[in-house]
Amino acid sequence: MTALPIDSSDVDPRRRARDLYWQGYRIARIAELLGVKPATLYSWKKRDGWDETEPVDRVNMTIEAQLIKLVTKEAKEGRDFKEIDLLTRQLDRLRSRPANDAKVSESGGSGGTRRSRSSDDRNAFSEEQIEKLNDAFL
Repeated sequence: MTALPIDSSDVDPRRRARDLYWQGYRIARIAELLGVKPATLYSWKKRDGWDETEPVDRVNMTIEAQLIKLVTKEAKEGRDFKEIDLLTRQLDRLRSRPANDAKVSESGGSGGTRRSRSSDDRNAFSEEQIEKLNDAFL
């Protein structure tokens, strides 16, 4: 079975426009492809926050849309089941990442339990220790 054409009437034009924008198409070209006025596209872009959406969220939405398309497909083939399995695993992996990403952004590094790099206390000698060292070596 063949995939649905890109300009299928089943696809919401607003969602299709968003997907094309995220793929790097310019607003003028999207308007041309979908037969929608550029002003409408700019309005959708602003209202839906297309530029503010994080890349991970973009990937999530794209995977979910593909998964929905495959699950609702009536005559599934073996490769469809493989793709459903792959997309489901990818979604699970992406959903488990935000907790790790938050730790990275808070600590500033990839390890969650790194100590600070300040060397103020490192190898510090007390006055008593300095006197003992001076007595021993001088």
